[in-house]
Amino acid sequence: MADDDHGVLEALNQYGAAFKKSVLEILAHTPGITALTEEYPVALAGRPSAIDIVARIENVDRLCFLTIECKRALSPYKKWVFFPDTTTESFRIGRAFRKTTKIDYSEHKNTLSNIDCCSDGCEIQKVQKNLPDRKSEYKFNADTIYAAATQASIASLGFLHERMPDGPFTSLQPLKEPMIVVLPLIVTTADLAVCVTPPAHIDINTGLLPELELKVVDWLAFRFPFHPGTATRETDFRVVDPMQNYLLTCMGGDDSETAHYKETLYIVRSIRLSDFITQQVPKLLDLGF
Repeated sequence: MADDDHGVLEALNQYGAAFKKSVLEILAHTPGITALTEEYPVALAGRPSAIDIVARIENVDRLCFLTIECKRALSPYKKWVFFPDTTTESFRIGRAFRKTTKIDYSEHKNTLSNIDCCSDGCEIQKVQKNLPDRKSEYKFNADTIYAAATQASIASLGFLHERMPDGPFTSLQPLKEPMIVVLPLIVTTADLAVCVTPPAHIDINTGLLPELELKVVDWLAFRFPFHPGTATRETDFRVVDPMQNYLLTCMGGDDSETAHYKETLYIVRSIRLSDFITQQVPKLLDLGF
């Protein structure tokens, strides 16, 4: 390989398009799913974005769309570590609608024992030292996962919002009316792990972990806080009327709204993407939709 070509190769490998193409190749060989498009333009509440891949899983009475965000990380030098959600017993499986009716389904975490439900996450990067007598250094970066989760949330919510009818259907519209489900995925080359060190072991005086217990996983559910950033339902269908929140608070039921602005994102290791689609997605649909 010529020096110039080698330099171009190194530069291209810093760009994520090649990884996206490899994900598309996996989808092409995974039964029951069709990749519809890539780089699909979308926006939510004035925030423009693009979905790396939109794929569709067809069912008898529902359409399931996967909005896929591809994030390449240099494994084994980068690991995504998450902490379990310990305050809620259930989580939203996904968002859906039929005709003009919005549908949110939550499921008890125990019924999905093979999916860890997490509330926090960061990227751990191994930094190699040039000197032989220096050990490797590890640094954390919370921005990588936050940025990917923000992108995935805008993508899935914007895709769903653009397909929700404004008014009721009439008898003059003889259309099949399946339930439309949108599940957001972040597919990454990073190793995934969940920190399962018992919270009772954490030193309350220092806030430090006394020991590390990591559970290696192939996929997980990340409950990501994503506020609408707008007060109008015309630009984000999730917006809740303050009066509704006030009444719920007065009646002691405001805890039911705590997850309203949290999006469940499924984070999947790229080498297990096909297994997640064929094994896990059908379980999610059968449970919730």
